[in-house]
Amino acid sequence: MKTKLLFLSTLLLSASGIYAQGTAFTYQGRLNDGTNLANGSYDLRFAVQGDATAQVPLGQPRTNSAVSVSNGLFTTVVDFGAIWDGTPMWLDIGVRPAGSAISFATLSPRQLVTATPKAVYANRAGIYAGPIDVQQLPGGVVRGYVDQTLTGAFTFDPLSGKPPFSVNSSVLVTNLNADKLDGLDSNDFWKVGGNANPVPPILGTGSTQPLQFIVGNRRALQLEFNSANIARFTTLFSVNVIGGASGNVVSNGVFGGTIGGGGNVTNNRFGDSPVPNVVSDDYGTVGGGLNNVAGNVNSIFNDAQGATVSGGVSNIASGAFATISGGLSNSASGPGAFIGGGGHDGQNLQGNTASGPASVIGGGVNNFALSTYTTVAGGAFNNAEGFYSTIGGGFGHHVGDASTVSGGFLNGAMGFAAAVPGGWQNSADGITSFAAGYRAHATHDGSFVWADYTDADFGSSRSNQFLVRASGGTQIWGGDHWDLNSSEGDFRVGTDDYRLKIGVAQSGSGAGDVWIRAHGGTARMFIKAPGGATILSDEGQTHGVSLATGGGAWTSVSDRNAKENFAAVNAREVLEKVAALPVQTWNYKTQPASIRHIGPMAQDFSAAFQCGETNTGITTVDADGVALAAIQGLNQKLEEKEARVTALEKTVAELQKVVARLMVEKR
Repeated sequence: MKTKLLFLSTLLLSASGIYAQGTAFTYQGRLNDGTNLANGSYDLRFAVQGDATAQVPLGQPRTNSAVSVSNGLFTTVVDFGAIWDGTPMWLDIGVRPAGSAISFATLSPRQLVTATPKAVYANRAGIYAGPIDVQQLPGGVVRGYVDQTLTGAFTFDPLSGKPPFSVNSSVLVTNLNADKLDGLDSNDFWKVGGNANPVPPILGTGSTQPLQFIVGNRRALQLEFNSANIARFTTLFSVNVIGGASGNVVSNGVFGGTIGGGGNVTNNRFGDSPVPNVVSDDYGTVGGGLNNVAGNVNSIFNDAQGATVSGGVSNIASGAFATISGGLSNSASGPGAFIGGGGHDGQNLQGNTASGPASVIGGGVNNFALSTYTTVAGGAFNNAEGFYSTIGGGFGHHVGDASTVSGGFLNGAMGFAAAVPGGWQNSADGITSFAAGYRAHATHDGSFVWADYTDADFGSSRSNQFLVRASGGTQIWGGDHWDLNSSEGDFRVGTDDYRLKIGVAQSGSGAGDVWIRAHGGTARMFIKAPGGATILSDEGQTHGVSLATGGGAWTSVSDRNAKENFAAVNAREVLEKVAALPVQTWNYKTQPASIRHIGPMAQDFSAAFQCGETNTGITTVDADGVALAAIQGLNQKLEEKEARVTALEKTVAELQKVVARLMVEKR
């Protein structure tokens, strides 16, 4: 609002004596609203200043409410009492729309108070008429500007609504004893310098009205009494404590709320704008800070009771018995949830959220503990969404029920009771699965996957699988018992005296050949690919198999000295069983149907001959033995037939002789 004031200020005389003047005067002015003449009703605040620009207040301000302004003109009466002493004075005027709560807009410039002719005469009356001699005054009249002693009883009988007496603020009253004020001794009052023997030592109100302590003309501490009938013969009493800025609030109806301090109030031309701390539920606490809330701010005062925000800025503990120690923009909405702090890392202004019952966030930025008993120790942008889940720290992790990510970057453990100890871009999605390293993915139940820093995914293919990718070699040392070493291109298990080695030849004529060596004392077994000649050789020992040089034939151990529990075989029975054994063509499920094989099923072979270690496989030595026995049985049958044929041939020869003799005789 832009304003302009015009010119006229006159004293209004009142007839209280022949020469007496009243203290009220009429003020007339003009008010503009921007570039237009103001119209309507306005509140006007008048103050007297002893300087045209500086703050030299004289007397108390006066406010005239709902002053009518028409076409910019207004007239109102102002009374500051007897403050006019002839020295220059200026009116400081403020204006606002009538009945509004906004602050007064100060008009400029201040208006010099001018005198009317009668006021000029009154100020100089003593010059022309001369001073009145004190002796001319009656004895009961109090002399002004004269030291005097008053004795006897004094009774003040003021007019209705007026104080018994008043003293100008510039008058110093000394040696005024407070004894017997309102019938009380001076020891009954609290003194600024302290009381020697206060009786009783009580400071406060005798009613249920709040007790306020004011600092800087604003409330700095308020104690509120509250009571409620909670049973037929039981009443609950409580005192709410509200410290700090005057805008801090314990909601009306809350029991046992406490605000230790903090908050603020901004004063501007439109009024006071509070940024308070708030307790909205029973027994809630805000220790300090700014814009913090303990409670869920609804009409029910006990559904989020016991919530606590120790400090910080813009934190909300809206769950029952939830706690936020500090930080920025954190939210603990789960019952019993806890946030230690965080919410600001110097760049991001994103708080943490603990919405699960009894969930915990230690700190960090933009972390979420969303389910029951979840924990995020710290880090940034982590999400513990499953119950009993845990994130130790790091960045961008997700965990499911009862799962754990200890740290690292962009890891996930969404399988039940799965775990990722750290690393980067790992996922453990199977039940009780484990993934670690870089881009390791344990997607199947019970799988264990560890991947080295090779920029490619490495994952499980079935449940209960153990996978390790270590392109630079693998070593496991355990004293004299284990040595797993692939740093030289081989895989070793065991000590030097007793070990198994699997490797690829690194150099020489056999470079690239795959071999297996078992070493125990002097016993060895070799497997070498073409180019390395021998495969599966035991070097003449009493166990193992070998493939002849060139790779065309297998050699199985069949040394009598390596065998025991000998028993004869009925070759004719074996032959009959072989004759009855189903033999079919087929393909393995892992091969295309176009690749055909021929032979019996291991289950049929085992049932027929009762040999071998299992009924799902046929060892070559057993197949060879059955074939040899069947051949022997077949040979037996052939020998029998040959004997019969020989006998028949002899009989035929004898019959031919008889026939020949008979034919001769007949001739």
